Amino acid sequence: MKKSSCCCYALGKVDPSDDLVVQPDPFITKNEGENIMLRCEASITVFREEPYWTKDKRTLKIEQGRMNVKKWTDKTLISELHIQNATLEDAGLYECNAVKEIDGRDYQKAIRLTIESK
Repeated sequence: MKKSSCCCYALGKVDPSDDLVVQPDPFITKNEGENIMLRCEASITVFREEPYWTKDKRTLKIEQGRMNVKKWTDKTLISELHIQNATLEDAGLYECNAVKEIDGRDYQKAIRLTIESK
């Protein structure tokens, strides 16, 4: 069985009191072909705008039709990354990034995604 791995973990820059949360768990494994949803919530009182996603420390390129990001506000700033029909190339370190209102600094929480081949 071929594995492509990516990890999901909370980075040292973010303290739980920063009110930046990612779901599901920091390390997830999915099968090739599955649909995946990564969710990030940022406190509306702490962060100035909705969170955005990066993959492997690079700007995430949203592929038309297969990947999309849904954003909305409901007591928190929410961003969901949806990946349809996951491929081995989708494995990697996904980071939810948000800019703090007070200091203007970028904070991250991460999810390591592993994709296993069929």
